[in-house]
Amino acid sequence: MQKTDSIIIGNGNIKVAVALEVIRKLRDIQKTHSFRIESGGIIVGYYENSLGELLISDLTFPQADDVCRRYRFVRKTTGHQEIMDALWEKSGRKKSYLGEWHTHNQGIPIPSPLDKLNWKKIAKREQNFDVLYFVIVGTDRIGFWAIHDNMLKQIDKI
Repeated sequence: MQKTDSIIIGNGNIKVAVALEVIRKLRDIQKTHSFRIESGGIIVGYYENSLGELLISDLTFPQADDVCRRYRFVRKTTGHQEIMDALWEKSGRKKSYLGEWHTHNQGIPIPSPLDKLNWKKIAKREQNFDVLYFVIVGTDRIGFWAIHDNMLKQIDKI
């Protein structure tokens, strides 16, 4: 992937490249999602040598077993795991789980206490990378957070 195919999100020592196609999909959610219920999925990517950064390359979208409610999205394993497995195989075992995304019916999204709790639980699981990323798509902005060494930090909003 060329540098022109992604943008760098973040500040300081926590950054991630995000494929422009992923940004387009997140913006499409802002334009088309009703925000009456939350939706979400997983964030997938890999280490891109040419960028010297992790690259968010793919997203999953709500699956049949997921719970989508007004103030809650619960991602179930079914569907997302199969998509992750297919992306992993197709990429030559390069792509990996990098985190989670979901929507909030807020202009500038702020993670709820439950979001933060769930993110920290996820970060305690064994992962392929030291940093996990979490995205909340709001009605006006998209917020990006990261957990590294059990510390949650907002790294950007676009």
